[in-house]
Amino acid sequence: MLFIALLTLGVVYLAALITYSPTENPWSGDVALSEPVVNLAGVFGAYLGDISLSILGYGAYLIPISLIWLGYNIHKNTGQKPTHRSVLIIRVIAVMLMVAFSTALLAQNTTDPAGGWIGDMMHDYFGTLFGSASFVVYLSIMMISFSIASSASWANIFTSTGGVLGALLAKFKAFREKSKAKKAAKVVITPKQAPAPKPSVMAKVKSAKIKPNKKI
Repeated sequence: MLFIALLTLGVVYLAALITYSPTENPWSGDVALSEPVVNLAGVFGAYLGDISLSILGYGAYLIPISLIWLGYNIHKNTGQKPTHRSVLIIRVIAVMLMVAFSTALLAQNTTDPAGGWIGDMMHDYFGTLFGSASFVVYLSIMMISFSIASSASWANIFTSTGGVLGALLAKFKAFREKSKAKKAAKVVITPKQAPAPKPSVMAKVKSAKIKPNKKI
């Protein structure tokens, strides 16, 4: 039941963000909605998308993704020993930190809605505190938070990613070698014919025929 609820909420939330229209901003712009609503999630989606993008900017996309990921993990771990409540609380806090510092990163490097109000406030503080190095601070905290929330090791992630890239590169090399072999098989090497020898002067004289003069 919880898996279905989280999956449904995550999909609806994601649809509300993806199909959000700047003309449908009933919360930030105080604009009355007209029928039919462009947002796929209806009036609820128009409000949800407007509030989320205004407060969190593009960082709001991490919320539905996290909900879907959480629902998947609950479904995958069905029948196993439940995780301790304190661990769940720590992971929720890690997700909140990841979302918050992603908004600061977006506010630093993208245009509106960027990181929303929270991103602007966080970058105003941390950007002044750390200067240009704030990008490294944001990225590091996001990576640490992701590791805590997902129980994933970045070493394993990089190793698996490198293995996938290596396999793709090997397939690409094999494909190129196969293509070269096909092209080489199609090429027919024909020897150049030597030019015919020019007749010598004596041969020309011998082959010449002296025509008799005709009497008029």
